[in-house]
Amino acid sequence: MAGTGGLSLVFVYGSLRRGGAAHGRLRGAELIAPARYQGRLYDLGEYPGAVPSADAGDAVHGELYRLPAVGAEALLARLDRYEGPEYRRERARVGLEARGEARECWIYLYRGDLDGRRRVASGDWGRSLPPRGAPAGGQQG
Repeated sequence: MAGTGGLSLVFVYGSLRRGGAAHGRLRGAELIAPARYQGRLYDLGEYPGAVPSADAGDAVHGELYRLPAVGAEALLARLDRYEGPEYRRERARVGLEARGEARECWIYLYRGDLDGRRRVASGDWGRSLPPRGAPAGGQQG
């Protein structure tokens, strides 16, 4: 998908978040605030996938970023390539967690098969990971 479509914001919920392995790909974007999307989050192994949900109680937690004034289309094109064919970039509304406001933005939604995938009940990919240095699947205190 090419262009910004008039939107200047992007919501990220996985490896693009602060502290995530791919956060550097957002270079030039400005963090606005923690936000949430009405959807369900699934563990796909190395990264998560979000899908929309009609249930108002479902939430995917992430961060909302403002695209740079110059280079926004190039940044989105890089993110499109990074996300690949497993994801589609769509318009969505997210709520700013601390402010209670809603914003329209871009989000990358998973489009693959979810059979056998574990749902991340908290909706927060960062909280679902074991602490660094801890074995995956190990008990946490």
